[in-house]
Order: sequence, then C-alpha cells, then structure tokens
Amino acid sequence: MEKFLNLLLGSIDLTAVIAGFIYLLLGICLSLFVESNSRDVNSNKTPFEFSYLYLLRDNFKRILFSILIGAISLRFCSELFGTQPTMYMSFIVGFSTDKFSEYLKKLQK
Repeated sequence: MEKFLNLLLGSIDLTAVIAGFIYLLLGICLSLFVESNSRDVNSNKTPFEFSYLYLLRDNFKRILFSILIGAISLRFCSELFGTQPTMYMSFIVGFSTDKFSEYLKKLQK
C-alpha cells in the first residue's frame, strides 16, 4: 500500500496534497464567483435569481477540467519544475485553469 501511495502522490506527503487540493478548490470557487458576478441578469440563458445549483450544473465540465488539471499539476510539480508544490501554486492553478476553461468555453460559442 505504501508503494501505491508513493506512486500516486509522488514525493509529496498526503497532508500537503489535501491542503493543496483545498486551495485548488478555493481558486476554482473564487474564479466562478468573479464570473457569476458579471453575468447578465436579464439573459434568457440564466435565471433571474442567483442559484448555486444552476452555477454548478452550467459549469460542471469547467469545474471538472480544473480539478483534473490541478490534481495532475500537484502530482507532477516536482518532476516538471523541480520544486514541491505550494499552497499558493495550488490556488493559482485552480484560479487560472478555471479562467482558461472559461476562455475555451467562449471560443466554442
């Protein structure tokens, strides 16, 4: 089991991965919050009243993409950049990958 965890987590200990993942999710949430504040309330595509459920359903692919990219970057940070991931890096990855997903979503339209 220890060998499996070493392969899964790399040289990062489990508590650092969990803390990094929390900061990653905070970055994603902040990015979604910033975007949701700039939404058009009068649009037919969005509800008049703010809804967290609608926000999550409408951005599910974006959130999933950001989580996957964040998890991969946390795991391979030491191999790619030669340094251990930090909480700041985790937050920036969460925020920026969500912004990148938002950009890709706009390109598809």
